[in-house]
Amino acid sequence: MNVFVLEDAPERIDWFKKTFANDNIDITDSVDSSIKKLSHNTYDLIFLDRDLGKLKETGEDLAWSMLENKMAKETPVIVHSMNSRGQRVIQKYLKKYKKDVYSIRFNDLKKYSLQSILKIAKLENTEDIKEVTESQSIIDFVVKNVHQLKGTRAVDASNKIKAAESLYQIWKNTSNQVGNDVYQKPENINFDDLSQMQDEGLVKIIARNRFKITSEGSTYLKTMILGDNRNSFSKNNDKKLEYRTAEKNTEASKTSSWINKIVK
Repeated sequence: MNVFVLEDAPERIDWFKKTFANDNIDITDSVDSSIKKLSHNTYDLIFLDRDLGKLKETGEDLAWSMLENKMAKETPVIVHSMNSRGQRVIQKYLKKYKKDVYSIRFNDLKKYSLQSILKIAKLENTEDIKEVTESQSIIDFVVKNVHQLKGTRAVDASNKIKAAESLYQIWKNTSNQVGNDVYQKPENINFDDLSQMQDEGLVKIIARNRFKITSEGSTYLKTMILGDNRNSFSKNNDKKLEYRTAEKNTEASKTSSWINKIVK
């Protein structure tokens, strides 16, 4: 397998070399070098970072060049940047002409086995998902097994679930609530996390530190986390249900068909 990596951090480069030790791997920290390699070589998998140390150029510049020249159109790309804004910009450019573009922050990526990474990039068939124990809630189950989800939406599901989990952490603390459906951002949640929740359609930012929960966000709180259709704005409503009960309660939910696609 031929792998291309845009990365400048030595410790990350070492991880890529070890992980793909049995493959042909090209690693560079330069946009110009990247353009040359992607123009003259064919790769099976591409990894892109956003920030490149002290260099003025970034992974965003490479993504824009890739878009302009329709480079590596059929090759899956995994954006592994820890820069949430930059990650979204790179995805925005690439998704204009490519369909297999995924985001996995490096801290999450390094937890995955090579086999799991290849499954996410659709370079290997997915295995059956692990058996669910009755003590797990739907959100726990999906978050812990997201890299094994069936179908092609595993990473998209991961992003939305992580955003929903962040929303849940804010929602369950009643001190964050400042109105009927208006909440303030706590200090342990950064603005990039809030922006990600908005990008996933779960909230609408109304000030830098305040937001409203959308109807979709409310649905996720009710079905993906609470496991039923209780009013997510009610008090004392953050108790998680065991999986079988949650599964039964979500059968009639409008999101149950989507849940059933990824939790079987």
